[in-house]
Amino acid sequence: FENVNGLFNLDGHELIFSPRTYVKGAFAIWGQRGSSLPEKFIFAADILSPMSNSQKFGLALNIRRDHSALVFLIDPAEKKYSLGYWDGLLYHALVDWSDSEAVLGMLSTNRLMVECSQNEVSFIINGTVEEKVSLEEACNQGKLGVFILAPTWFISIDNPTLSYYK
Repeated sequence: FENVNGLFNLDGHELIFSPRTYVKGAFAIWGQRGSSLPEKFIFAADILSPMSNSQKFGLALNIRRDHSALVFLIDPAEKKYSLGYWDGLLYHALVDWSDSEAVLGMLSTNRLMVECSQNEVSFIINGTVEEKVSLEEACNQGKLGVFILAPTWFISIDNPTLSYYK
């Protein structure tokens, strides 16, 4: 992982990602090899929910040089999720914040997963498919990572995986 607006600390086998103070939007970017991803892949990570009521975080696709990205976020305090676009400064929701029984509360680890097949994307929380969308260039441009929206506290990233399939 490399980071934008954050700091890393390794605690055993978990990666602790702490955003810098007073920033909006922090990335932990997966350092995959090569310039592009395959047409079909699954990207997942276990993320420990912080103790802050205002923390929203999740997975990022198509992280570009200007730090814009497609982001799949959860809000553990409200037990909601959203899908949107981070333009480098602001979050623009494509799917408004929606209730989810799959989101575990604060101080719980949530397994977030994105399954991409060309322009078809499934967003999965703890094994439950919450959204399936078709988006142009959703999967195979840019890099992957973990994103914190309006960071106020750290998150713990464990078991990040990138799987390819045919």
